[in-house]
Amino acid sequence: MPATALVRDGDAVSVWRVNESSVQKVSLEIGERDARGGDYVLRSGLAEGDRLIWHPSATLKDGQAVKLDKSAGVDKPEAAAEAKGQ
Repeated sequence: MPATALVRDGDAVSVWRVNESSVQKVSLEIGERDARGGDYVLRSGLAEGDRLIWHPSATLKDGQAVKLDKSAGVDKPEAAAEAKGQ
């Protein structure tokens, strides 16, 4: 799990999952951080195929509407969602 996707609030760790037309804050359980790559081991909280925002804005809100950018592609989750109404 890339460190840039993680949202920390005290001891709690979460990420923003992109659904069809909105975002959802999802709590995670993470493990150790890889010293070389900087990524974290994901222990629980997500399913295979979940789409995430890799560089979330601090202004996101649970359930906020988003518009998927089809040109971003599935392999580029950092550009997968553009928040509407900001």
